[in-house]
Amino acid sequence: MPGDYPADDGAPMTSPANPQHSKPGMTRQRMRMKSEGRRQLILEVAQQALRDRGYEDLKLADVSRRVGSSKATLHDYFLTKDELFGALLMDVTAQSMDDILADLTHDKPIDEVLIRFGMRYVRVRLSTDLIAIYRIAEYEGDRTDLGKLLFKHCISKTWSRVADFLDDAMKAGTLPAGDASEASLHLKALLESELRERRMLGVSRDIPSDRMLNATVISSALVWLKAYGMPPQKDHGKPVASPSSTFA
Repeated sequence: MPGDYPADDGAPMTSPANPQHSKPGMTRQRMRMKSEGRRQLILEVAQQALRDRGYEDLKLADVSRRVGSSKATLHDYFLTKDELFGALLMDVTAQSMDDILADLTHDKPIDEVLIRFGMRYVRVRLSTDLIAIYRIAEYEGDRTDLGKLLFKHCISKTWSRVADFLDDAMKAGTLPAGDASEASLHLKALLESELRERRMLGVSRDIPSDRMLNATVISSALVWLKAYGMPPQKDHGKPVASPSSTFA
């Protein structure tokens, strides 16, 4: 019947199979998805190239060759090596931050939460990718904004969230009242104190065993709790010797 079909006005039919005939909004969405997929591929390839060659020897031409595109195409996404590394830094640290903060919950005793959080934090902080990023950001800190990016989008954001968690615990009476921001930085310093320099300087080429990490984290958490007047709610045992019990 005539009313069952649209009149043929001569306009081309739109179809997902014919992008040139698709609605402009749908076409733009596909282009954005394709563009984001290509950008993510470039970041993944750049991350592997960074592991293989190091920052000094890393060239955009090498990244474009590995991606299988021209250098001009790569420049559509990143004009310089610093810009590419800045995007990679943001990508890696965003994932790391989500992993680190997943265990900050108020459903368990504070000592258990801090130890669980501490274990996740030191694993991520001492990971090969994050150690590489910190080394580069520190080395390039006076020449580029990479260090500022790392501080703003990873360090500051992560420990502000930890401070918020501690502040909530203080308001709830789980922890004695105090300066939550200062307390979060004290916790950070304790968790990193025995391990960070050894990894950053290559004294420890690999992440320590879980047994060693657990010993360090428990020791750090117990010292922090004692300093803030909060005894642990259970016996966590006597930690094994920590990796920095000697400077040999």
